[in-house]
Amino acid sequence: MKEQDNLAENQFIVHEELPLPKESQAEARKNKQLICDNLELILGNSDKVINTPEFFHISHEWSYIGSNWVGVRYIPLGVLLLLWQKGLCIDQCPNCSGEIYIFRAGGFVLSGWYRYEAICPSCREIVIGSRNTGLALLIKPAFNLYRSNLQRKKLLRTRGPRFSWSKGVVGEKIPDKFLEDVVKPVNLEKLIYVLKK
Repeated sequence: MKEQDNLAENQFIVHEELPLPKESQAEARKNKQLICDNLELILGNSDKVINTPEFFHISHEWSYIGSNWVGVRYIPLGVLLLLWQKGLCIDQCPNCSGEIYIFRAGGFVLSGWYRYEAICPSCREIVIGSRNTGLALLIKPAFNLYRSNLQRKKLLRTRGPRFSWSKGVVGEKIPDKFLEDVVKPVNLEKLIYVLKK
């Protein structure tokens, strides 16, 4: 029996994605620097971050993977950690030859070329680079992990006002009813504070 079978004729289920937090350019720079300065701490506590929904779903506009062909997905911190654990989204630092952790990549799927931004925990710097091949190897697992961990609010929506030719607008707006809410992620400062304890 489907969930839809138990609904009234004027009701339906809606799934809404959680919007990204609004942040100014100054806040975005500050958050990028927080990740850069504390990446070793976050990597060392990756299991805790992955297994705590409030930490896993920390998302920012500057953390994404995408292309001109398939679009862009903003990648939460937990998905980045899962990708890094699998050895994906990792490259070599041009300065110290250590590992760098890619948090932003975009380019062309057909040619494979992409540009990226990454963090080098050794240099404590953001590294910008590009590769001539391999974007599809990043996109598929990143999108799959993104989809399987996507947070969506589940709402019961009832059709409200409607137009009648004889009476005009009839009926009253009925507020949505939350069936399943989503986890509200903490901010990076709170995460780092908790991990340092």
